Amino acid sequence: MRMHATAAAVAAVLLLALTGCTGTPQTASSSLPVMSDGATQFPSKTPEPLKVTETPTTNSPAEATYLERVRKGLAGTQLAEASDAQLLDAAKKACDQLAQGTPYKEISVVDGDTQGKGGWYQYSAPIVVFGGMNLCPDVYPADAIHP
Repeated sequence: MRMHATAAAVAAVLLLALTGCTGTPQTASSSLPVMSDGATQFPSKTPEPLKVTETPTTNSPAEATYLERVRKGLAGTQLAEASDAQLLDAAKKACDQLAQGTPYKEISVVDGDTQGKGGWYQYSAPIVVFGGMNLCPDVYPADAIHP
């Protein structure tokens, strides 16, 4: 019985030693150097803040013109903050519908868009017009609006 108690005590001491729970307090290490008088030495120069750079877009001149014009057309709407990718995707959908022969006033590429008095979809109109004029002029009707 005495041998089992001794083995259990030795195992407990080894377990505590291996896990670092020996009862002695651990001191937190600092990444800043400490001077001999115990004061923390701070860097003499403030490091530059990290700069976040956006991935440059490689829009074609036609895409750049479309994005510039459609953003002006959508200013003050809930779509003003749409990303370039979202606006280009919407224009592609509009161009696809124009290519299928859908009348330009009947094209809606924005979920929940409603037709106004003139028959245009309120938010889709600038996307259809500027997308058609700049990204798919071959399928944009000649009789359609050309601002």
